[in-house]
Amino acid sequence: MSQASLSQTDQKPEWIKKLAYSKFNYWGGYVANLILIAGLLTRAATSPEPITWVRAVLLGASGLFLYTFTEYVAHRFLYHVMTSPFTKGHGLHHDDPKGLLGLPWYFPYPVIIGAYFLISWLSAAPGSTAIVMGMWWLGFVGYCAIHHSIHHYNFKWTWFKNLKAHHKVHHVREETNFGVVSTYWDKLLGTYFTK
Repeated sequence: MSQASLSQTDQKPEWIKKLAYSKFNYWGGYVANLILIAGLLTRAATSPEPITWVRAVLLGASGLFLYTFTEYVAHRFLYHVMTSPFTKGHGLHHDDPKGLLGLPWYFPYPVIIGAYFLISWLSAAPGSTAIVMGMWWLGFVGYCAIHHSIHHYNFKWTWFKNLKAHHKVHHVREETNFGVVSTYWDKLLGTYFTK
């Protein structure tokens, strides 16, 4: 989708703007998301499924890695290729990169909680599922913090400056650089671009 089509704010319904720009939504999402993660990891800790520390670390790393792919796919296709409220809401971000806006944190909860119970039931591994999904959602919280920092701060860490430069290119060339927390999938799938 071209920058012109994402930047046409007048085509975005008012209800999307109202939900996206809520400060309660923006900052409350961090708190609510950490509670969801704590709930999932508590389920893992209290699960009758035997999980060694090594297995827990591998499952957690898998969840974080899976998040990087989810972020890439969602950003590329839900926010840029398909036309939906997600695309329109994301256009608000391209119009106002420093704005405190985001997907209402309570929208994905029924899907995440439902997915947890379904996968736990299908796999008969509620503890393992909880670790993967808890760390996957921690990846989302990390994404939120990194994305906010990219637009609001100038940290001197090399990795941060690289991610910031990568994302800055995305705001100019919207068909490239969909990863925010990682450049891996852009490089692998041919959407990586540098100045």
